[in-house]
Amino acid sequence: GGVGAANWWASEEPPVRLRDVSEGLLQRTEVSLQGGGHTEDLVAITDPEHNFFSGHGAERVWPASLALARHLMERFGGGRAVGLKAVELGAGTGLPSLVLARLGCAAAVLTDVTWVVQLLEYNVQANFAEHSHCRPRSLPLRWGSSSDIGVVLENLGGTPDLVIAADVVYRLEDLEALMETLAALGGREVVMSVVNRGGSVVSDFLARLAARGWKVEASVVSLDGCPTQSTVAMLKLRAAVACREALLLRILVPSVQTRRQPCPGIGGGLVAAAPGAKRSRPRRGCLGGAGRGFAKAFANIGLQDPTADRTRTSTVAAGAGA
Repeated sequence: GGVGAANWWASEEPPVRLRDVSEGLLQRTEVSLQGGGHTEDLVAITDPEHNFFSGHGAERVWPASLALARHLMERFGGGRAVGLKAVELGAGTGLPSLVLARLGCAAAVLTDVTWVVQLLEYNVQANFAEHSHCRPRSLPLRWGSSSDIGVVLENLGGTPDLVIAADVVYRLEDLEALMETLAALGGREVVMSVVNRGGSVVSDFLARLAARGWKVEASVVSLDGCPTQSTVAMLKLRAAVACREALLLRILVPSVQTRRQPCPGIGGGLVAAAPGAKRSRPRRGCLGGAGRGFAKAFANIGLQDPTADRTRTSTVAAGAGA
């Protein structure tokens, strides 16, 4: 029962704490992200061998997640994340949410299917002290489940200012439940990085957004540090070459848009505060690098642009993490 019943790819039940994981069962990747004029050092915990966690989201840090995290750094750095409430859908390792938490957002909730939630928690443990005031929460969220959505909103303390997701648009059968979840969360803005792997999924998703009257702004972002070669129109209709590019989508739901001031556009700018909210600098402990207690002697598996993000990887040893 429990995790094992649904997590049928995996071979073992995960311990509650990352430090109790036996050596070699999980992979730790050090990720150094650059954006907004500064660098964030984070640790990503993945399960490429499916020892504990099934699903593609558990296997690795996907490039679309890195692209979304960089965008959030550019847009919400310099104190502009302070006061925001954010929810991430299909989080996997939750890297974009971890970035927002580091930037000082008021609350961040990482969500995924039930059997991946412990992996989300491992990533939180690897990057935040146990009693850190900016530590994100990890919760299950089955798309379209009103009960799951209710629990997320309760833990968030209200509707989110921002809903984020990376590389979750790839199955036609999931689209309606995804859109129902976005609407039910009631966030004033959705930001997604979407990879077109072929077929009609991306174009169908965009058509459904338009049919509901949701406003969409799109731009093309690189996933490998190389210059982009596609236009938005091209990526809507066909797969990017070797999946090296993604669409960055900003989505506004009209009913929410009329009630609340939206966040800034893809180009950046200041975040509008909720009525009566006070802005301040992020509190100490939410800024700066992560995982500095880990050894740094890892093999560089890098990206094509050596001046952009850096990633280093190793297996997780017993006693690592919180």
